[in-house]
Amino acid sequence: MRVLVAWGSKRGVTEGIARMLADDLRRRGTAVTVHAVAAPIVFGVIARRYFGVRGARPPFGVAAAFTAIVAALDLGLVAGIAQQRLAMPKSIMGFWLPLTLIFVVTWAIGVVQTMTVRRDRFAASRS
Repeated sequence: MRVLVAWGSKRGVTEGIARMLADDLRRRGTAVTVHAVAAPIVFGVIARRYFGVRGARPPFGVAAAFTAIVAALDLGLVAGIAQQRLAMPKSIMGFWLPLTLIFVVTWAIGVVQTMTVRRDRFAASRS
């Protein structure tokens, strides 16, 4: 469990930094778009690496943990400290869409990676 939290929090901080940088672009109206596009890409790369390692936890739990860690970091660091207001959860595009995409991408990659690993193990045992 500690490894899972470490993976999620490191990547959540990375995503939080991307969010803070995107906030600087807010004057141009692109912060929400950058966040909504960058978050699933970053977590897709992370999920691919995480699920490629032997002993990875089930995809649903990992996706839920990563999403919860990012939500806590977004609310605590970005909304609480950087913006000093908790208006972020009211934004579907700025808060809920990226969280949903993080969950879906992490879960989907986990499912595909675990299916691929199982097939490769089965093929190796037959030869």
